[in-house]
Amino acid sequence: MANSIKEIYLSDIYFSHIKEQKADTSIVLVNIGELNRTDIATLINLIGESEPAAIGLDVLFSKTSPDKVGLDSVKRVAAKFNDLIVFPVFYDQQTNNPDIRYHVLPNVKKGHINLISNQNRTQPVRYFHPFYLNDQGEYFYSFAAKISSIVDIEKSEPIKSKSSKRQIINYFG
Repeated sequence: MANSIKEIYLSDIYFSHIKEQKADTSIVLVNIGELNRTDIATLINLIGESEPAAIGLDVLFSKTSPDKVGLDSVKRVAAKFNDLIVFPVFYDQQTNNPDIRYHVLPNVKKGHINLISNQNRTQPVRYFHPFYLNDQGEYFYSFAAKISSIVDIEKSEPIKSKSSKRQIINYFG
């Protein structure tokens, strides 16, 4: 219990209970739970047919998985809605490329999911990098920033004015 109390930040209390903020309902999260890749493809298709502004797939597909048929289904439906889909990747800052341990869907938008925690990943995530700037001067945005830029480009513009250094995550709701 003592460790749990250490993890409480005043900013959490402020943003979750004190500060009045209206929740943005233009983004809906769908929990895929334990769905297999074929079922994920079916779900993407159903969501895509409702014409959303964006579809963020917060899931990694390991290259060691034997489910090649399911992965092909996901790739097929992703190609159908490629202008809507944002796919997460771990960004390797040394190579300026996605981590090679995971499949990356072709022809979809990508956002990095490099979250900042302690080395053992035992502390809550408090910070993130809004973007990385690669050697070619291209922005590689975080997963959340990429989705928000698709949904509302005006509201996401302040992200570009921030540095690529870590930014605090303000939780509310």
